[in-house]
Amino acid sequence: MEKTWANKIDKVIIIFLPILIGIAGNIICNKCGKQLLIVDKEKGIDLLKTVLDIWGILLGFIFTATSILLTIGENQYVKLLKDTNHFPNILFSYVMAGTYLLVAITFGIVLLFVDIWGECIFNIFLCLNIIIIVSMAMCVKFLFNIILNMDRKR
Repeated sequence: MEKTWANKIDKVIIIFLPILIGIAGNIICNKCGKQLLIVDKEKGIDLLKTVLDIWGILLGFIFTATSILLTIGENQYVKLLKDTNHFPNILFSYVMAGTYLLVAITFGIVLLFVDIWGECIFNIFLCLNIIIIVSMAMCVKFLFNIILNMDRKR
């Protein structure tokens, strides 16, 4: 399987689209919803503890989904995905989602240990959440495409 320019462009999109949307979403939230910012330390740390649980569950989902994709049988659709070089991009999207989640979890755990919170921290937190939502949406889209096309013939 030869890597094409389309595969490389897809990987760049998989890496940078969530980051760009995260930054844009953070800017929009700051411009339009300044009153929604959680700058109170106690509320922020409580929110962080809750979201850390969710991030951990999502990371488990990503590990499980990636493992299933790696061991999936050789049916016609999977063979078609591999023949057209889409399968490596699907796996790459799951790896990137796991990487974003791991970065977010590490950030959250460090915040719990140093016990700080403020507007800048909230902005990073919000940006990470948007990145994770976009990245997970991409993974779910790929997963649904695989599930919905499992019985499709070439």
